[in-house]
Parts: sequence; C-alpha cells; structure tokens
Amino acid sequence: TIDAGRRLVLNEITGFIQGKIVSYLMNTHIMPRTIYLSRHGESKWNVTGQLGGDPPLTERGKSYAFKLAEFINEEFLLQGKELPIVWSSQLRRTRQTVEMIPTVNVCWRALNEIDAGKCEGMTYDEIKKEMPEVAAARKKDKLRYRYPQGESYVDVIQRIEPVILELERQREPVLIVAHNAIIR
Repeated sequence: TIDAGRRLVLNEITGFIQGKIVSYLMNTHIMPRTIYLSRHGESKWNVTGQLGGDPPLTERGKSYAFKLAEFINEEFLLQGKELPIVWSSQLRRTRQTVEMIPTVNVCWRALNEIDAGKCEGMTYDEIKKEMPEVAAARKKDKLRYRYPQGESYVDVIQRIEPVILELERQREPVLIVAHNAIIR
C-alpha cells in the first residue's frame, strides 16, 4: 500500500534548502481539488491607472463581483456541493468582490497588492515624468526592482510562500481573489 500524505520519514536533514523542501513535502498532498484564481473587480484606480491604494470598486467592478458570486453559486450550491473556501487580500476591492459569496472569507495580508511605496497613487506616466530614475530602474529589472519605501516582485514572491504552502494543505476547493501581481 502507498501511504501518500499520511507519513513522512526524515533522516539527517540539515541546511536551509533541505528544510524548505521538507516544509513543502509536509504540506503537500496528492488529493485532487480545484483552485480558482480571480482578480478583484475593477476599482476606481484601475480606471485612472493609479498604483496600489485601497479604492472601492466601480459599478463595473460590482457587476463583476455579482457575476463571480453567481458563478460560484451555480458551480457549487445548485449542484449540491459545499461552497469553496474563499481567500482574499485585506484590501477593500477584494473584500467587495467576494462579499456576495455566502461563505467565510479569510483575509490574508500576504495576498495584498505589491506595495508601491512612494509611488502609491501615481500613474506610470507620472512616475516617468516625476521620478525618471525609478521608471528606468524598474524597466531594467522589473523582478528585482524595489519601489522606494515599497516592495519588489521578489519580496511579493517571498510574502506569498506561506499562502502557497497553506493552499497545498487544503483538501477542499479554494477561491482566491487577489491582485495582478499576486495572481501572476
């Protein structure tokens, strides 16, 4: 018999990388389950092209939230299945996107949008004009570039690692509603 997911025997595990691998293996199982990823509905700052912030949904964003709730209801409730676990960021636009889904929403700080630091609320055109050195450095290495007093994509990847491990532990369907940088 195969003991998949019940027992893990380890010997002489030392070092950072080995520890990371063990952590991943301890949180992984082979049971099939569905994971849904959705970006939040359109926010006011999406329309204006501003970075970050905590703006509310537009009417179009609210319509998307309604359609997402409708989809989840059709996919689960109408078929007699239990609703998925819902995870979102702590930001208003993700919480508004999931508020019509009649299930518990777990808000994760780790799912928040990339922190644009001093560039929060600015558009890319404003950054190019007012902070050309920031625009140039970001264009040169988008993955590792850290916004002034903010985050880089590498920081975001490290931040969401515990979410991914927790996601691997789940045995039921999960709906994650987050932001572009997180879902990528």
